[in-house]
Amino acid sequence: MAIDVTKIPQGTELVAKLGNYTVDDLIGSFKDDIEYLVKGKNEKNEDKDFTLYICKTSERWQEDFNAIKLVNKVQPLKEFATFKSEGVHNEYQYMVFDNYPNDLRDMYKGREITPDEIRRVMQQLHNGLYHLDGAGIIHRDIQPRNLKIKHAGNFENFTLKIANFGSAVRYKTPIVDHHRVTLQYRSIELLFCTENPKPASDRWSAGCVMAELLKREPLFKASHQLEMIHKVFTLLGKPDKVWLEDKNLPLNSYICSDGYNEKPDFEKAIPRASKVEVGILSTLLTYNPEKRNSFTEEERKYLRTA
Repeated sequence: MAIDVTKIPQGTELVAKLGNYTVDDLIGSFKDDIEYLVKGKNEKNEDKDFTLYICKTSERWQEDFNAIKLVNKVQPLKEFATFKSEGVHNEYQYMVFDNYPNDLRDMYKGREITPDEIRRVMQQLHNGLYHLDGAGIIHRDIQPRNLKIKHAGNFENFTLKIANFGSAVRYKTPIVDHHRVTLQYRSIELLFCTENPKPASDRWSAGCVMAELLKREPLFKASHQLEMIHKVFTLLGKPDKVWLEDKNLPLNSYICSDGYNEKPDFEKAIPRASKVEVGILSTLLTYNPEKRNSFTEEERKYLRTA
């Protein structure tokens, strides 16, 4: 049955039919209600759900779709939600992916996530980001909601799927819409409004995800950008001012020279984390993006898939 448009929040628009797909559930709307993530069914395969990313056609959003289509370079890999098709319906463009009902939050809400499960999540996420980096793609919104879990009735055997490439861009593509990256997982350089992010921004987000699995709650909680910067400084310490000035980031003037620790204290913030996990967090959540892949051999062994 097509989606009941009367139940969509006032002010949103949504087509109920896209090519051979019928929309039956609204997952979310973004960017002033011109982008949508929905669940739908194919007329030829009504027993299976699909996830559709939809946006209004324009030159700006065509660039986004071109970035999303770059994911085809890494599609054969198990860490990515499977891309099915694309199309145009009136003023809307859409892309179709396999639908996965569970995301990473389901692994730790209402149950105790084990150290081995955390390790396997990070192994698969690390491998997926490695291949995105190699394909020249920055996902820009790595967070639990966009990390889908494929499993057969329980979480003992699972496959992590990186999904929702609606914010993905090519490496070296200037950006200004930093708000599209979920605040709690936004890297420090994006918080400081750099226009030229690197794939290492996704690694910062991966560090936030790992910390959340260990804490069972988000590492950073803030309602706006400056509060988020303060929360990051409080945990990780004051960044290297010389390095930030060298990068000439737009919000450098907000750096406070007093009141913050000189270095992070993950042992206190996340008592459950092992020595190796603290090392990985320290690397992923370092201010300098160039150093977010500088793991020790022991840390690389932790992240290496069998």
